[in-house]
Amino acid sequence: MPIQTIKEVKAVLKESELSFSLRMSKFAKVGEKDAVSFIYEAKKVHFSCFSIPSSSSFEMKLGGRLIVNHAGGVLENSGLCIHRFFNYPMIPGSALKGIAGHAAWLKHQECSDEQEQRKLKEQIIKIFGSFGNETKSENAGTIAFLAAVPAKDDWKLVTDVLTPHGGNDYTNPVPSFFVAVEKGATFKFTLKKTSRAEADDLELAENWLKRGLTENGAGAKTAAGYGWFKEVTNG
Repeated sequence: MPIQTIKEVKAVLKESELSFSLRMSKFAKVGEKDAVSFIYEAKKVHFSCFSIPSSSSFEMKLGGRLIVNHAGGVLENSGLCIHRFFNYPMIPGSALKGIAGHAAWLKHQECSDEQEQRKLKEQIIKIFGSFGNETKSENAGTIAFLAAVPAKDDWKLVTDVLTPHGGNDYTNPVPSFFVAVEKGATFKFTLKKTSRAEADDLELAENWLKRGLTENGAGAKTAAGYGWFKEVTNG
């Protein structure tokens, strides 16, 4: 990065370092109270939800804690996906497309009627651009999956812990701390039609995504109860 650019960035951030996502990217010592408090303050910088043409949005609430990008490594980042400009946790659209695609594949496997199964496979290839590793279309999918972001100012980050027990760890376990999004946060999911989308493509993709989020979850450690969602009910 040019020296002049670095000076300009520092001039904007000043001493406050408001872009906490930059700090989170190098945030390894999650046990320090002042660092956790600094990160937590970012939820006050709330975003606005804009309406996107030819799109469909719905909200779901976290039933368990969420960890996205956990495999990145504590030396490179915090193990959590934080938007670098708007300072909130998010689930990348690529991850959501994979979740919906897997749910669609499960639906195809459950179908017993051969004709209906063939029709469903064609719909999956059209919407996602491929069918697992078997069949790929020359065209991209007809539905774009946007990143999921908090729908309300009700999210918070917490320090979680994993204690390995293997080999010598049985007698001398070393706890490993990491950051997670606390359960109860409401996320907004948005899907958008492309120019080649047909009338029912958006509804199908939305239903598959909802099934994937409720049954399989998102992010890491889903088998341990992390990352699963439940639909938001009125009243």
